[in-house]
Amino acid sequence: WAPIYGLSSPTVSNPTASPFATKQYFLKVTDTDQMVDVDTITVTVNGFSLNTLIGFPLLAGGAITVAAPVSVIGAVGSDDDVDDDITASESIYISTSEVTTALTDLDEIMDAIDGLTASTISGTLGGNTYTSGIYRISGNSTLSGTLTLDGDESSYFVIDIGGNLTIANGAEIVLDGISRHQVYFRVGGDISIPSGSATLNGYFFGSEDFIGTVVDGDLSVQ
Repeated sequence: WAPIYGLSSPTVSNPTASPFATKQYFLKVTDTDQMVDVDTITVTVNGFSLNTLIGFPLLAGGAITVAAPVSVIGAVGSDDDVDDDITASESIYISTSEVTTALTDLDEIMDAIDGLTASTISGTLGGNTYTSGIYRISGNSTLSGTLTLDGDESSYFVIDIGGNLTIANGAEIVLDGISRHQVYFRVGGDISIPSGSATLNGYFFGSEDFIGTVVDGDLSVQ
C-alpha cells in the first residue's frame, strides 16, 4: 500500500486506515508469476478534507511578497499577487480558477478547524516539541529557534493561530518521523518574516497576507 501515512501496515491485505484528511491509497499486488495489478481506494474523512489545498504548501487570500528569493516545493497560490522572487517546483497561480477553488476549500477548512477541540498553547512556538494533535493559539504567535513536531506515519498536526504569525531569523520547523503532508498551520492574520532566513515545513494557510522581507538568506517552504 502507498502512501503509508495513516496506515497500520503497508504490507497486509486489510490494513486499518486512520488519515486525518480524505486520502487516496494505492494497492500494488504481485503474484507468484510476477504478474502485477494496481488498484486504488479513497478513504473519506468527513468534516476536514484538504481537497485542492493538497497542492498548495503556500496559499494566501492576500498578496505574497518577499525581499529575497523564496523556493517552494509544490504550488503557490494567491488571489492578489505573488512576488517575482518566489519560485515553485510546480506552478504559481494568481487570481485563477485554481486559486478560487482552493480558497473556497480553505474557507471550509477554516470553519472545520474552528469546530475542532484543541489544546491551548503559548504563542511562543520556538524551543518546543509537540506530538500528534490539534493546538490553538488565540492571539498572535512568534516562531523563533526550532519547533520540533514528533510523530510517525499515523500522526497529524494542526496549529491554529488566531492572529498574526511572525517568523524570526533562523527559525526552523523540524519534522521528526513525519512528512509535511501531516502538518497544517492555519493563520487567521498575516504571516510575516521581518528579517533573516527561515526553514518551514508543512502547509501554511493564511486568510490575509504573506509578507517576507528576507534580507540575508533564502526562505525554504517545504
